[in-house]
Amino acid sequence: MGSFSVFCPLFIAEISPIEVKGPAGAFSQISVTFGILLAFTIGLGIGDVDQDEIDSFEIQQYWYIIFTIPLAIAFFQVLLLVCAFPYDTPVVLKQKGQEAELKAFMNKIYTEEATANERIEQIVVEEGEDDDSGPSYGAICCDPRYRRATGVGITLAIFSQLTGINVIMFYSNILFKGLSLSNTMITALIGIVNFITPIFGLLFLMCFGRKTLMLTFNIGMTIVLLLLALFAFEGESIGMISCVLLFIAFFEFSSGTIIWLYLAEIMQAKAIGIATFLNWTVNLAVSICVPYAVRAFHIGYIFLVLGVFTSIGTLIILFFMVETKGKTQAEINAAFNDDKDKEE
Repeated sequence: MGSFSVFCPLFIAEISPIEVKGPAGAFSQISVTFGILLAFTIGLGIGDVDQDEIDSFEIQQYWYIIFTIPLAIAFFQVLLLVCAFPYDTPVVLKQKGQEAELKAFMNKIYTEEATANERIEQIVVEEGEDDDSGPSYGAICCDPRYRRATGVGITLAIFSQLTGINVIMFYSNILFKGLSLSNTMITALIGIVNFITPIFGLLFLMCFGRKTLMLTFNIGMTIVLLLLALFAFEGESIGMISCVLLFIAFFEFSSGTIIWLYLAEIMQAKAIGIATFLNWTVNLAVSICVPYAVRAFHIGYIFLVLGVFTSIGTLIILFFMVETKGKTQAEINAAFNDDKDKEE
């Protein structure tokens, strides 16, 4: 799962034409949220099984179905990669010097040969110690050509988790226990909204820039989390449920559909690996801490803290995020290059 978080956005960013790179990246998030919805749906088949029903179908046999479905999907995915898309990306082809294969591939994407040749010229290949390695870990962290993009990307990846999206996704049955709707109904609503909203996020990406969407909806998430804390303190069930669904929608309009696309646009492959590792590390830490926090504090304080983190993330977006919509890789690299004497 962690490796896919690195490879999929990078793969999509490298093969997608500039004109549709945003919507193409959003399709990745739509697929992820469909998988989450599928997992929620499969889980509903288990229901609430009592201890005395240990010999029931749900306990003894249903797990075969649970494991067979993702296995079938993974097999289909491998089949597509082997049969339908057995290509390296244009960046890799140019890096390896496979000019004929690169030209043939780009001519499949662009109908006009002149456009294909122009796009080939715009592909930026960073060279490291050998043709395949790219910049070293030391370079991506310290070299003025890469360090700002690495810092911005890692920070955005960490704060996307500190919004609390996975707190809600993982622990909705604990956080909202005792509300007017059942846990199963709340989980189902979360899954449905989480799947539908990236479709609208795709439409937003076609019309607006990455920074505009991230800034706008992170402000919205901050306000919603603070309202959620208020409703939690007052015990207002309808207000809490409404805020949760609105929060998920805002997240999918911004970080959900944009963050990994943006990281693939501005960062080197090794830097994306670091950002992914730290993203999942924060996710793990939050997942471990939340059950203890729920027992120790009122849940209103949890949402209040998440609101503060999201507001800090919003300021980072405002001051450090650079717009990349419609820009070539060379233009993006130049925007993050602090060593102007070595601009390509």
